[in-house]
Amino acid sequence: MVGDDPESFADLDGHTMTQTYQLANPAASSAWDPMGADSMSDMSGLTPEAATMMAVEAAVELQQKQAQAQNQQTLVVTPNRKKDIVYGPYALSEDVQYTVASMDSRGKTTPVKSDEAKIELDEKLVGGNPKTRICNPGECVSKGSLPDTMAVTASGGGHSVEKRFQLDGKPIKIYDATTKKAYDYVRIDASVKKGFVFTFRNDQPQP
Repeated sequence: MVGDDPESFADLDGHTMTQTYQLANPAASSAWDPMGADSMSDMSGLTPEAATMMAVEAAVELQQKQAQAQNQQTLVVTPNRKKDIVYGPYALSEDVQYTVASMDSRGKTTPVKSDEAKIELDEKLVGGNPKTRICNPGECVSKGSLPDTMAVTASGGGHSVEKRFQLDGKPIKIYDATTKKAYDYVRIDASVKKGFVFTFRNDQPQP
């Protein structure tokens, strides 16, 4: 642990960390209206009993499709944040453990244990101290889970970093527990005064 000597924090901005990885997922099936015009158009000439039976069967099929859509899972990376460590007025650090989870259509996540899955963290410095240390492609890779220790100093003036993840070499989204949604990346604005502020974002669609 670094002490409260201002000279000790000269090159701490960014983070110390090692390791990363994960997977991608399925697509949702569309539902249809069993009592809509198209589905009812072929019922002419049927007895009331037969028409009722067809309507019941269609309703059951719709319920099954909806249940399948709800059960579809998407793999995401989840950030497990620890409490900030404060070094007086000079510096601040925070440990984050990134793990893989399965997210359903309602945003509920279930941890996925895979000791062999490779999680990779790629970072881009988008503002602040130009000397901030970041994870370049291929540098921060770990199996099973990815530890990340972020640090910011008062002397460095703060910085902003975009974090993206890969699982087994393929892009994977990061989960936000507040909105219960997955995003393309997270931007972290770091300062000693405000700490580490996470903002989850998606890439803008290409024209």
